[in-house]
Amino acid sequence: MRNMNTAFWRRWHRWIGFPAALFLVFAGLTGFLVAATEFFGEEEALREATRDLVSPVTTSSPTAAWSDPLSKALATAQSRAAGVPIDKITMQFKGDQPTVTVFIGTPIGGEDKRFVLDAKTGQLVKEEAYTDKPLLHRIHSGEFFGDGG
Repeated sequence: MRNMNTAFWRRWHRWIGFPAALFLVFAGLTGFLVAATEFFGEEEALREATRDLVSPVTTSSPTAAWSDPLSKALATAQSRAAGVPIDKITMQFKGDQPTVTVFIGTPIGGEDKRFVLDAKTGQLVKEEAYTDKPLLHRIHSGEFFGDGG
């Protein structure tokens, strides 16, 4: 009886091990790709370039130090996409080119575009499609495959 029980579990272990190995290879490969894109991405390069710099804006700076760049950026964003919802705004004061980034959504929900604007002038530096989580991140985490992912 003991030999039959051992043989049964060894057989099941082989059958379960194969799909588990496929899953682990998939998770490992997509995890490596996510880490590589983050490590060598544009945002990481900016963080590294500005890490040792000191921001010209402090907690005791006048309100205009952050409100003027924000007002200029929002005026430009308004001219590019009137009346759309704003998902979030980030401001980068350090570096050669301080920026205000405005993430906009669609009127029915979801993400749409990202405007990167010059903080000094309010001029558009870059406009690109925006998703909260890139496709590769959603594939790696399983979100891409739905609730069962």
